[in-house]
Amino acid sequence: MKRTKYTLMAGGVLLTSALSFGQMLSVSTFTDTYADLTGATVLNTDVWDDPDFTVPIGFDFPFYEDTVNQFFISSYGLGAYITTTEDLTDTTYAGVWYGPDLMDRGYDAGNSLSPISYITTGTAGNRIFKLEYKNAGFYGDIDDDGISTDFVNLQIWLYEVDHVMEIRFGSSNVTQPSLDYDGADGPSFIFVPNYDFNTSMPIGQFQFLNGDANNPTMNTETSVALVSNVSGTPQDGRVYRFAPASTAGLNSASVPTFKLYPNPASDVLYVDYPGKVNSIELLDATGKVISTSNVFTGEVSLAELTAGVYFITLYTEDGQKTMSRFVKK
Repeated sequence: MKRTKYTLMAGGVLLTSALSFGQMLSVSTFTDTYADLTGATVLNTDVWDDPDFTVPIGFDFPFYEDTVNQFFISSYGLGAYITTTEDLTDTTYAGVWYGPDLMDRGYDAGNSLSPISYITTGTAGNRIFKLEYKNAGFYGDIDDDGISTDFVNLQIWLYEVDHVMEIRFGSSNVTQPSLDYDGADGPSFIFVPNYDFNTSMPIGQFQFLNGDANNPTMNTETSVALVSNVSGTPQDGRVYRFAPASTAGLNSASVPTFKLYPNPASDVLYVDYPGKVNSIELLDATGKVISTSNVFTGEVSLAELTAGVYFITLYTEDGQKTMSRFVKK
């Protein structure tokens, strides 16, 4: 299917919302074992190119200064375009996550090979929304000769506890980057606080990633001419973690009041909290409690944990609950 091209939206995963000009995102990266979603709800019952779906998150998620509880996967000329509004005719606020134009690898044959699915895991307060594009093809590759050679696996995670967003990459095959990445050697990641859909141009400052695809840097600009892509394809297991540069607007139960170090950690994690702690919990990435202790020593043994993302929750003497996350190497 012929594509409509947009200045900052050459395809991909886009989340739009009402953003604040004063609040930007920071990025960090790490590696974690990629696992396909299990027990997830599959959205597509047929092949897809520019699909239309409504996806419930399962909890309220503050995205900059807006709060959303569902997304719309929109057919706005893109393969994986996610928005918080169905009306894209006026000026709106947007953030592009993953730039390549994706489509179902079985599109031409009429037999879907690329399911789009979602699931929300964990318990209230510790839930994680996960959206997956499995075995997704690239429009440029398929349009070139009608054969799907290249593919990508990726997931988007939204954390209820600290409002962090992640893009997680699984296995991929990118043999024709110029076709897959619209003439570049790597994908684009662009975050636009204010985007005018009538002119297809950002308004004011926006952010984008560039540099090594496995260790990118975040840049802030006002000119579209200065945008560049990352170089290369993110490796299997690479995770991009996006967090608000400021914690303004978060409720006190979600803002960590203690320090974890080193982070990532290998064998022992040190917990620095100046007050009295009644109990401490260790949770896995799904929000499942792994262990609970009423004795707080300031140290947590990680010897029996596998590599991945975990959370520490402290229940303090003054009745507060505070949580922070760490990575086990």
